[in-house]
Amino acid sequence: MRPAPPIAALAASLAVLASPAAHAQGALESLVQELQKSWYPRCELEGARDLRIRVGFMIGPDGLISGAPDVGGLESSPDPATRAAAESAILAVTRTAQRVRLPEEFYGRRLNVTFNSRDVCS
Repeated sequence: MRPAPPIAALAASLAVLASPAAHAQGALESLVQELQKSWYPRCELEGARDLRIRVGFMIGPDGLISGAPDVGGLESSPDPATRAAAESAILAVTRTAQRVRLPEEFYGRRLNVTFNSRDVCS
């Protein structure tokens, strides 16, 4: 079992296209914690320690993640490390979809999270 990266490491990678109010910050931190628990970039693969995978997803009208996560086609990369990390990012979002409900100000918004393998493969 790999050690979990510090919350701050992944939280610093959270890029939100909305400006959350202070009361929404806790919900975002919960989302980041859940995503962190579910992302496994396959650190043993050559080149896996230097990857940044950006995954985008929508927040539905119920506050839950909706639709398919998007990694910009990296899940089809010819590079095994990139492909594995991208697939894992998609799975992390999919696994988290029903566990974290965000507040109303995020409904209908697109969120982008950047996973940095340096934070977990050190």
